[in-house]
Amino acid sequence: MGDIIKNLCEDNANYFKRYLARFIPKVKSVKDFNKNGRNIVFDSYVRMESFISSGLMWYLKGGSLTCPDMPEMAACTLRIFEIVTEYVNGPCPENQRILYLYRTDVYVGIIMREIDDVNSMFYSIKDKCIDFIFGLIEGEGSFPLSQKLKEKNPNVYLTSSFMSSNITPSKII
Repeated sequence: MGDIIKNLCEDNANYFKRYLARFIPKVKSVKDFNKNGRNIVFDSYVRMESFISSGLMWYLKGGSLTCPDMPEMAACTLRIFEIVTEYVNGPCPENQRILYLYRTDVYVGIIMREIDDVNSMFYSIKDKCIDFIFGLIEGEGSFPLSQKLKEKNPNVYLTSSFMSSNITPSKII
């Protein structure tokens, strides 16, 4: 299913990306299903964050991956990172503004950590993490905002200014 959604978002298919931001899944027979009204973009992001947070890869500082890092989840984490990154890059201001606020500490933790094994899947996760951050700020200010987005916050560089003020690495990796 992830491949289908990712492929439909490819080549900056903004019409589909906007649809995912507006579509609120409901199940008629289950009243409490998605009672908070979350869209697919946010739901996918929550799944991505859950995969990352279930291990302590972003929090630990050691030079090798251990059980608390949950390296066995790397393949799933990579895939969900790719899907969520596809939602925001291109750019898609609507989706970028849905996700830009959440868990910058996790991304900084992943980016700043160094693992001794250069063949580790950790470096693939680090690469996808950087792609996600770039996707959040890609093309910002280059496209006009919809009226709805302007009403919420007229700053055309909203995600870029947030990222630049919250992600300040102290060394170059």
